[in-house]
Amino acid sequence: RTRLYYSVGVSMFDWVPKFVVDFMSSKALTDATAWVKKYSELEWEKMKKDGRANASSSAEQKPKEPMFALPFGKRKREEEERLAREAAEKAAAEARAEEEKRRKVVVVRAGWRRYVLVSVVLVLAVYNASMFFGDQHEKSQ
Repeated sequence: RTRLYYSVGVSMFDWVPKFVVDFMSSKALTDATAWVKKYSELEWEKMKKDGRANASSSAEQKPKEPMFALPFGKRKREEEERLAREAAEKAAAEARAEEEKRRKVVVVRAGWRRYVLVSVVLVLAVYNASMFFGDQHEKSQ
């Protein structure tokens, strides 16, 4: 078995809602990886027919220990694994803290186009209201 890691980034305009961006990125990931399973299984079948495929899965095999190892090598390896685990846990905790920090800070970035569009909409709304109330005033007289 082989494990693949994919990452998909979707960039949109600032005015696109977050749920749309999330949907698009999940859809993009699904579309980008849909072919992998199909074609890897086809390749596996070809290799199996040619006799090149390994019958046992790598998930079933446990890592091989060296046949002749000095006794202090195992402790050193265990210590390195422990340090690697601790470093990974620390990095994960820092990433979680950074994510929480990002969630707390809400930044609304608006470009000049957005300001212009909002201004135009407000001006038109005021003009529409003045036309409506102006017509009501003339009809009552």
